[in-house]
Amino acid sequence: EVDLVVETDSALYVGECKWSEKKVGEAELNFLKESAKAIKSNKPVKWVLFSKSGFTLAERGEVMLFDPNKMTGGLRPKAGRGQI
Repeated sequence: EVDLVVETDSALYVGECKWSEKKVGEAELNFLKESAKAIKSNKPVKWVLFSKSGFTLAERGEVMLFDPNKMTGGLRPKAGRGQI
C-alpha cells in the first residue's frame, strides 16, 4: 500500500509506513514497488519505508529507511511523556 508520494525537482519519493511489531524487509519493499506501478514519472524513484520495529534489509541508493530513532534524531521523550 502506498502511503506517501512526493515529487521534487530531482526525484519521486514513494513510501509506506508499517507501525507494527514485525520488522520490515524485502517482501514489503517489493510489494510497495508493485503497488506503485501505476505512478508515472520520468524522474528516478526513491523508495521510502517507515517501520516502528526496524528492518531486515539495508539502505541503498534508491531505498531510504526510517525507524523511530532516525525519525527523532536519536531524541528520547522526557520522563512522563508518551513513547514512540
